[in-house]
Amino acid sequence: AEDRPISSELTLHLPHLGKVSAKIILVDGRMRINILADQPQTLEMLNQQRLGLAEAIERNGQQLDALTLMQHDGPSV
Repeated sequence: AEDRPISSELTLHLPHLGKVSAKIILVDGRMRINILADQPQTLEMLNQQRLGLAEAIERNGQQLDALTLMQHDGPSV
């Protein structure tokens, strides 16, 4: 039998970063993460840290399929 996807969503309202939401989906042992930010500068900062986040996830034993960053109601990065 195939593994059923597991997903979770989290939304934070942070003083300096604004609203940041993350949706994490785990399918067949592989992780997909979609992060949404309200503020363009928050999105830019997250994009600058993308590689470090991906490496940290993989160092902790997870296989990362996708890490997408988007602005709420805006274009993806």
